Amino acid sequence: MRLRRLRFPALVIGIFLLDVSLDAPRPAAGLSVTTCQPGDCLSNAAVNGRLQPTSVTADDKGDVTFFASQSGQLPNVLFVLDNSTSMYELPYDVASYPNSAWVSKGQTPNGCGSVITTPPSPTCSSTSFAQTAATCGNNTFFAGLKDANGNPYTKTTTYAAPVPWYDGTHGPAALFTNNNVYKFLEWAVSPPSPGGTANGGPIIFTSGGGGGTVSGAVNASCNGLLSTAGSGGAGGNGSNAWTMTQRQRCQQCIDEVGYYIAPGASATSSNSSNIIFKGNWLNFYPPKFMIARKVLTDFVTKQSSTPTPVRIGVVSYDTQNVSSLDIPAVTTGFTGRHDGGAFVSAGMVPDCSVVTWTGAATVTQQTNLITAVRGISFGGTGSPIATPLAETVFNAGQFFNGDDKNYINTFGSQWVKAACRRRCGTIPSSVRGRRPPRPIPAGPTRATRARICSTT
Repeated sequence: MRLRRLRFPALVIGIFLLDVSLDAPRPAAGLSVTTCQPGDCLSNAAVNGRLQPTSVTADDKGDVTFFASQSGQLPNVLFVLDNSTSMYELPYDVASYPNSAWVSKGQTPNGCGSVITTPPSPTCSSTSFAQTAATCGNNTFFAGLKDANGNPYTKTTTYAAPVPWYDGTHGPAALFTNNNVYKFLEWAVSPPSPGGTANGGPIIFTSGGGGGTVSGAVNASCNGLLSTAGSGGAGGNGSNAWTMTQRQRCQQCIDEVGYYIAPGASATSSNSSNIIFKGNWLNFYPPKFMIARKVLTDFVTKQSSTPTPVRIGVVSYDTQNVSSLDIPAVTTGFTGRHDGGAFVSAGMVPDCSVVTWTGAATVTQQTNLITAVRGISFGGTGSPIATPLAETVFNAGQFFNGDDKNYINTFGSQWVKAACRRRCGTIPSSVRGRRPPRPIPAGPTRATRARICSTT
């Protein structure tokens, strides 16, 4: 497809280019690498196919003109924030929701170092109780994680809330309280409440005649596991012989490495005692929704001080899209459905002809936008939000098109959502059917803009 036919947001174009650079073609088997380096082949193919016009004279009917045009306005950047319920998961390779596929990288063994799904297991007489904590961190994926300073998780470090706004002092409940424990995806059950319960511990051992005693308070989440003697392992000998329950082993490992993964835990676990995290660990490695929201709010905040500000719009998925998962009839389109995206921002910020973020009105818009992003719903396990990415990008293309005529003429009015046309600038004539350049319509009045942009 020639680039002049694309009507995608710059974000999608950026993703495409990144993907191309990471997946450069490899030379065919037996072909000398000096004949055609992967990068050379890719560049040559792009130029030959006119996917990369080199000058106005080789413009392929509009690309250079479009991307080199100047309007005196700030660049328009439209963010599509993924607010599907799967964003509550931890960052990991893509898999079916709810994604806890990282359990395949190691489950928590008992105190003897054995991963047993049907305890009790054979005793380990050569293992003292003091040695049992060392085998808690059995998940290789979690063991390889590093903080911003390049250090792995350690129980002696108190990790600050990754998003300061959610440290528990600004109204919303803390995400996460360091000394609470949370079942995996418990925070997706009744958002914005993260759930959780107070931690217990420590688990201690007291030697004694005929064998010692393992004791210590166990948190309520670990209490959902087995309470039978030896289900958490048994070992040692004489007065130092020990035996503990799975509940105690869970508490011990929560305190030691910040998590517990029960043997046999499912790759699609949700709100189960089989996978439990300490809040301190979740602040070390937070769920995806927190990271995405932080990146976006930080970017919006930065516009006040950066020498190269942009105009920003924010779109998320329609929160009721699970009612429109089927493919509609061509004659129905989006009519009466909840497909695609919806504006979170009231159009673009700042207004047309405003080229800084320092004015009082723009500062207010900035504050309102940050508040709106913080209020984005990611659904919940009982009311999930799906991922209509294709429909949302289609909607974004309509927005960037400047008016609805092209979409109506090409696809039909049933596929058009009420547009909030607040993008500023001039569309080059070569990209608009060679009509004379004209300013993009300013769109609805401020009084109606919020209603249209936030609900369609």
